[in-house]
Amino acid sequence: MPSSAPLRLCWKSSLTDADLQRLGITEAEKQESLDDINTEVSFYCGMLYFLVQIFKGDEEFADELSE
Repeated sequence: MPSSAPLRLCWKSSLTDADLQRLGITEAEKQESLDDINTEVSFYCGMLYFLVQIFKGDEEFADELSE
């Protein structure tokens, strides 16, 4: 899934039941979209953790992160 997926799918998280019915989106489709978002965010958090651990002692990298 492209990295813009959370931006495309996050609007579904705020839909009410009436909105879902009006738009023809099932609760299962809404949940699947939210699961996709959670998966992608978890993936990027994992990558960020890995990078931070690699460069933990690098002062220049720490300065870049704090900017």
